[in-house]
Amino acid sequence: MLGKDVDMQDFYIVQPLIVLIATLFFPIGMSLATTYGSKPVLALGGISSLTMVFLASYLKSPTWFITIYSMSFGFGKGLLYSSALAAGWSHLPGRKGVVSGIIVSGFGFGGFFFGIITNKLCNPDNVHVELMETSPGSGKFENFFPDEVAERVPEMIRQLVFIWALLLAFGIVTITTFSSKKKE
Repeated sequence: MLGKDVDMQDFYIVQPLIVLIATLFFPIGMSLATTYGSKPVLALGGISSLTMVFLASYLKSPTWFITIYSMSFGFGKGLLYSSALAAGWSHLPGRKGVVSGIIVSGFGFGGFFFGIITNKLCNPDNVHVELMETSPGSGKFENFFPDEVAERVPEMIRQLVFIWALLLAFGIVTITTFSSKKKE
């Protein structure tokens, strides 16, 4: 996918970038969810971010992969969190802390379960990492997975996108925002 010249240090920037971009998009998502409702914001955030993650799985450049992947997850996270929170708060306005805790915990449990799924998709034989020198003569060593594991990463990302799309579809269908307005 991204070549032998890539090491873990190149990817340490991904999580901070996702958090930064999500932080920028969270107020936008909250404003959109308040104006248009949670369902369209969930659809916009989910569909656009999953499309970008899917496309990123075909990239060969580490710089472009990190950029597109981080931007898409940050954008999606900012809109998905805000739409879920806005919907939950609309149903239980006096319990915003409880609702927030449940939603954030749900997203956290997703990371736990998808860590297991990711390992099964990418490393089904539970191949152990190899300690390798990052560059000849540097004296720095890092753990690397063998090629048969690394080569499965793009397909793993595509399979995860499919699973996430199913979960997104379920979320779009089931999310509701409470409205105190009477329907005529």
